[in-house]
Amino acid sequence: MKLWQKIFLGAFIASVAIFFFCGFYIVVTGLHFTLEGEMKRTEYYQSVYARKIKSFFREPDVQSGLSGFMDGFREELAGEGRYLQVWEGEELRYDSFEKFPPAPRYTFVEGQAAYTPTYMKDIGDSRYLYVESEFPCDNAMYKVVMIKDLSDIYKSCDMQLNIFFALCLIQAFITAMIMFLITKRITSPIERLNEAAKLMAQESIPLKLAVEGEDEISELSHNFNLMSEAINRNIDDYKQIVGNLTHEIKTPLTSIIGYAELLKNHECDRELQEQALDYILEEGKRLNSITRKMIKLSRIQPGLLNIERQDVKKMLETSLMAVRMKAGQKQIHFTSDIPEGIFCYGDREFLITMMENVLDNAIKASHEGGVIEVRAAGEGGALAYIQVTDHGIGIPADILDKIDQPFFKGDKAHSQGGDGFGMGLAICKSVMLHHHGSLKYESVVGAYTTVTMRFPAADYLRLESPEQTDQVKKDSLWVYEASNIIR
Repeated sequence: MKLWQKIFLGAFIASVAIFFFCGFYIVVTGLHFTLEGEMKRTEYYQSVYARKIKSFFREPDVQSGLSGFMDGFREELAGEGRYLQVWEGEELRYDSFEKFPPAPRYTFVEGQAAYTPTYMKDIGDSRYLYVESEFPCDNAMYKVVMIKDLSDIYKSCDMQLNIFFALCLIQAFITAMIMFLITKRITSPIERLNEAAKLMAQESIPLKLAVEGEDEISELSHNFNLMSEAINRNIDDYKQIVGNLTHEIKTPLTSIIGYAELLKNHECDRELQEQALDYILEEGKRLNSITRKMIKLSRIQPGLLNIERQDVKKMLETSLMAVRMKAGQKQIHFTSDIPEGIFCYGDREFLITMMENVLDNAIKASHEGGVIEVRAAGEGGALAYIQVTDHGIGIPADILDKIDQPFFKGDKAHSQGGDGFGMGLAICKSVMLHHHGSLKYESVVGAYTTVTMRFPAADYLRLESPEQTDQVKKDSLWVYEASNIIR
């Protein structure tokens, strides 16, 4: 069952049920109050006529004229659907009802107080209200019974019920039409979302939906558009990555195949063989480096990070040691300003990899005999940022915001060695993103380039607070969120 059908049926059944039960309750309650009022009126009339009859019987020598006395009330009562019966013991002395002369319901007991019993009785298709009272006179027990025909009340109730059931049908039809229009209007954006999602899944075509209003469904449509745009960007990025990766792999593979065919199909002297083998080895290493960096880039995921407390000074010293030999080939020197005792939280392997990539780029960009400056700063003992500055060729301003894209060719423009693959800074960006930090680049062509890695020092300090147990730290490190806040 579709969502609009569920909403329609739920709202329709609820509205019809509420209307039916409320209306039925009103009709039945009205009948109850009408009967109660009629009962009180009949009891009142019965008490009035019972007193008159009682007075009549206490007059001397008038019992023989009971019928004449009672006929004086007959037309007056019959016009209101009321009738009288007078019983002497078990003998019916007078009856204006003339339909069914039942035996008295009650037997007088000597010394018992007078009472007024009230009950209803069905005779044929009609219902009648009986109100009785008894009184003694001349050693005999008399009973005065007033009977009220309730047929008009029940006919009126039946008519009200018939009208009510007709209104129920009309209300159900109107409710069905209104709820159908409302539910279709409410769920039509969801149907459009569903169709758009199907098209995106089948044809990989990013779509944009119209956003109307400010309700939750409009917000969902807006978020769908954002998702579609993000998917479109990711598709373009992946196409670019695959294209660039294909190009980067194709060049060394072509060279390897060419030199291998040369060695196989031609007689070469010793020197040419060594040159060919050296080139094959270098290109093989290059392919291996591309593969390792692709694997490393794909492994940078929150669930695969081993987050621990790190000593920043030791970590940076390890990174500097790893690139010192390469720097020595260009007589490049490092100056460092790294305070003792600064800490951070993160994956040691990936943080060192990031630092090595940044330092490696700085070495490539530096001139022979240049200097690379490395400094770190903290806030309350927690790492705030790390800066690496080289005084080399610099980066043009128009490509500065693109250099951390995978395989971006501008990364080679920042390299004098020409052996970069456009992936080093992409790895750095991914590492910082998953450590809730950021990368910032400042550069002037021919003067310097500064890479600033900013870290969430406030979050590190919060994790160091006494209230945080080791288990809490372990459980809270780290759920990656778009807000870049540690939870």
